[in-house]
Amino acid sequence: SSFVLVDLGELAEDRARAWADVAAQAHVSIDVSRDDSVLSLTDRTSVESALDAVIDNAVKFAPPETSIDVSVQHDGEGCVIAVRDRGPGLDPAEQEQVTNRFWRSTRDQNVPGSGLGLAIARTIVDGHQGSIVAESREDRLSGARFVVRLPLADRR
Repeated sequence: SSFVLVDLGELAEDRARAWADVAAQAHVSIDVSRDDSVLSLTDRTSVESALDAVIDNAVKFAPPETSIDVSVQHDGEGCVIAVRDRGPGLDPAEQEQVTNRFWRSTRDQNVPGSGLGLAIARTIVDGHQGSIVAESREDRLSGARFVVRLPLADRR
């Protein structure tokens, strides 16, 4: 895989457009907010695949007539892509397990899919000196939030 300078905000907008029709069928919108020039030296195709897995997951769990928020920003240490749905959220035990291979929440056994998508995303991101973590607020009304971190491009 070849590492190139990738504007993660542009990449996120591109993937949001790619998923717009699937989201619309679920009566969900995808909103992207981004800082200017969040640049990472990374493999574009891999990052697209990881983000696709996270967006796919969000679309599955987002209630109709809600939006999925994708944000791209710098936070001092690196690049952060966050994807938040307004679905049922995750409890702390689930947050630990959600990116494991084939893991499914007991209440989601009827949701189509292998449970592999997020595990693949984690494998990709881990291989790019990054991380992916799931967060959920205590009240769980704000759904699940997946945070993908990637290294900032060295500006030298």
